[in-house]
Amino acid sequence: MTRSVEEVEADAAAAQAAWQAATEAHRLARLAAEDLKTRAVRGDTTVTAAQLAAANDEVSFAELGIGAKRAATEALEEELRGASAEAFADNFGATERPLRQEFDESMANLEAALGRVVTAWRAHASLIEHTYQAAARIHRASPRIRFPQYQQPSIDKTELRAIEVFRPVSAMVEKALGSLTGHR
Repeated sequence: MTRSVEEVEADAAAAQAAWQAATEAHRLARLAAEDLKTRAVRGDTTVTAAQLAAANDEVSFAELGIGAKRAATEALEEELRGASAEAFADNFGATERPLRQEFDESMANLEAALGRVVTAWRAHASLIEHTYQAAARIHRASPRIRFPQYQQPSIDKTELRAIEVFRPVSAMVEKALGSLTGHR
C-alpha cells in the first residue's frame, strides 16, 4: 500500500532532523578532538593518549551515524517524490474525468442541435421548392406573388430562397471557438 504524501513528509522531516543532529554531533566531536590535539601540542599535561584516542573514536563513530542518517533521508525523499507524483496523477485523473465527460456530453448536445438545424433547414428548403413550383404556375393571378426577371421570386416580399445555413453556423462556431485561440 502506498503511503500518503503527508505520512512520507512527516517521516522525511524526522529523518532530515536526525541527519542534521548526527551532522552536528560529528561537528562537535571533531571540535572536541581538535581541541584536545591543540592542547596536547601546546604541552597540556592533562591531555592523555586515551582521551585523544577516545575523541578520535567518537569522531569516527559520529561519521558512521551521518552516513546511515543520510541514506535514510535520501530513501524517504525518493519515496516522497514517488508519493507526490502519485498524488499529482490521482488529482489529474479526478479533475480530468468530469471535464472530459462534460465535453463529451456537450459534443453530443451540439450534434443533436446541429441535427435539428439540418432538419429545420430541409423542411424550409422543401417548402420553398414546392412553393416556388406552385407559385410559378399561378404568379400572374395575384400581385402578391412576384417573379421579376432580375430578382429573386417572392410572396408578400418574402423571397423564395432557402435559408443560408453554412455561413451563419460557421460564424457561430468561429465566434464560440474563437476564445480557444492560443489554448491547447
